[in-house]
Amino acid sequence: MGYLVKASFNAEPRAYSLERIKSDVSAKSLPATALVRHEKQDFWYSVGELIGETSATEFQFACPRCQTTTQAREIDVGLEVTCPKCGAPVLVPDIQPPKDPSLDQPLLRRGNLLLFWGAIIVVANVLLNSFCGGIFGFIVIDLIGICMMINGYGKRQLYYRKHLPASQRAVPSSIG
Repeated sequence: MGYLVKASFNAEPRAYSLERIKSDVSAKSLPATALVRHEKQDFWYSVGELIGETSATEFQFACPRCQTTTQAREIDVGLEVTCPKCGAPVLVPDIQPPKDPSLDQPLLRRGNLLLFWGAIIVVANVLLNSFCGGIFGFIVIDLIGICMMINGYGKRQLYYRKHLPASQRAVPSSIG
């Protein structure tokens, strides 16, 4: 398992193994405040939390195989842990409730509008320039239309990345 470590917020991440992180912290060549993330995760946390020098918030979830309550840290979300009862590898679920997609509807609408109007500008400009000529105006206006389309597509992708369909989202088990 590989980790990416940044000595400071703006530093370039470097690949580390867990053993190297522990040895560098004990040798004081890596501060416990350095940022780290597992290669399978998309969020950063402190090295101190990873190696246990500082506390990390813990939560419980049910093993999907045997329903045994399993303990995990928030920094383990997205990683596999072993169930203490059945020994099955279990993916630690994200316990944060999914954000309401309706709050981001304006983002999707802006993306759709930019995509639509960008395409209209490009098509209209091609038709007009085929009759009128003028290569400079053609290039500038087409670039504006293409940029609008790219921006709109990006906004749509951001919306869909934030709000995956329920079938693709990990739903944490409730603990009774």
